[in-house]
Amino acid sequence: MRTLPRNPGALFLCLVLPIAPAMGQPAGQAPAPKQPAADRPASIPTALSEEPFRLESVGLLMRLPADATAQAIRLGNQTSVQITPADKAWAINIQTPKTGDPAATAAVAAERTIKQFLDQPATSAKHPPRPELLTRNSNLVIPGSPTPAERFYLGWTRPDGEREVRGYTVFKPYADQFVVFEFVAPEASWAKSRPIYELTVATVSFEDPSATESSRRAAVAAGRALIDQFTPELYLKSLPGQQQWFRLCKPAPTGAPADAEELGYRSVRFWRGRLKDIPGLAGGSDNPEGILVEVAARILDRQGASKSIRTIDTIGTYFMTLDRREEAWSVRTAVRDPRSREPAIWTETGFRRDKDIQVAITQSGQPARNVSPVIQGDTFLTQVEVFLLPRLVIPLKVEADLGFYTYRTDSESFTLRRETVRRDVAAGGAWTIVTLFRDQTDPQTSIYRDTGDLVRTTTPDGKLWEPISPEELMRLWRSKNLPTGAVGTTR
Repeated sequence: MRTLPRNPGALFLCLVLPIAPAMGQPAGQAPAPKQPAADRPASIPTALSEEPFRLESVGLLMRLPADATAQAIRLGNQTSVQITPADKAWAINIQTPKTGDPAATAAVAAERTIKQFLDQPATSAKHPPRPELLTRNSNLVIPGSPTPAERFYLGWTRPDGEREVRGYTVFKPYADQFVVFEFVAPEASWAKSRPIYELTVATVSFEDPSATESSRRAAVAAGRALIDQFTPELYLKSLPGQQQWFRLCKPAPTGAPADAEELGYRSVRFWRGRLKDIPGLAGGSDNPEGILVEVAARILDRQGASKSIRTIDTIGTYFMTLDRREEAWSVRTAVRDPRSREPAIWTETGFRRDKDIQVAITQSGQPARNVSPVIQGDTFLTQVEVFLLPRLVIPLKVEADLGFYTYRTDSESFTLRRETVRRDVAAGGAWTIVTLFRDQTDPQTSIYRDTGDLVRTTTPDGKLWEPISPEELMRLWRSKNLPTGAVGTTR
């Protein structure tokens, strides 16, 4: 199937955004829809992601198809969101035009947009045939939207002669704000992909601004206030002086380390260096100074009753300039299965400058991919800060409910991370940090010393991370006949 262009919504931006302030003006009646051969294609099962996608700027919450990713797309000084599946068979673009007319409705906006499209010049040497209005649905009720939406589909002939269908769903969740979903797919596959689009849009909800201000927004604002206190001096002072090791296990009822089930381990090393300290990083002459962290981890994945063990090794190196404006990282994961001769390899390389971010991903047996995750607002942690956070918060003696957006490799997106930081004077000044990685999951709880050193972390499913010396770690693993070869190389 033909791959869609990177930004099929460019024409929509040019047409709709300039008229957004005037959407409330009277408009001429659009021509009656031309009914397609199959107006309502049969529904097909579509798996949706467990974690909702959030667009903070307009209070939008929605579920994406499980194999789809959301990326930031820039056209001039305008930024939109594009959602595409792995095979790029279709695209959904989200635009958020403002309006200065509180009386404007989604119906008026749809009417004006249809007219704009259909009033394009007639066929000539320079212009393809005019779009055709295929179908329109007015007063569309979406449970999560405070007002009815409008939807219409247009048949489109591209300048290269290929036919495609573009669908638009227009919301007006607030007095001064429209949110528009544009769907683009080849005409030949419209009947198959249209239900995916409509199911995705049906999950849309808009949060009450007053509710978002009360809890989550307050946490994000507190996170922003904390980030404002980060200085180059604080970063450098917070770096641990030596490599640290941590053990992941499932504790035994006896409490004895030798009786626990070993699940994995990781080492963490920080240093002051330069961008090209990241192994294998290709680039030009720019080689800024900053902070780096290397995390090497081994996780054991036991395969049911067979007791065979897959070994999952990950080495990640992360860089950040001292002014936070730039960061880069490189992560390599090797999965070794006793039933396979060769390991499965996955790599990710990311670069960010200000809010421009590009992530390149490769995986065994699959084509390489590039994504541009959507950065929500300006309250986000760099990859380095994620690992350094306790050592930044505790010296500042901050006790607060904090919210940050962080890039997560598993979802290839920025998601909300909430931290509740409290000091327990009765426990000798120990600090408790309760972390909620998503709005709808159970938290993990970590205890730190006043120095910022980890005492233990308890995960929601009862697993335990705790510091350990490398000598004791290797002794334990060898006594249990577990793989102790260097992470990322041998078993």
